Amino acid sequence: MLVLHGTEDERAPMADMRRMEARMRALGKVCTFVLYDGARHGFAVRTHPGYAEDSAKQSFDEAKRFLARYLPVTG
Repeated sequence: MLVLHGTEDERAPMADMRRMEARMRALGKVCTFVLYDGARHGFAVRTHPGYAEDSAKQSFDEAKRFLARYLPVTG
């Protein structure tokens, strides 16, 4: 699982993300949590008030790397 999360998300507080991360790890699940400092909820959606261009670009790049690693395209 990949979680791309802004540290200033007003809808999903950081404490909740930390609890979810700890629980996933305790269950032995593969999970990657990437945090974007200062980013708000909806930071990757251009039409959302919380949009943050730099964080959005970084998050899309991270998602591409994650997918290439766990769901590689084979010929």
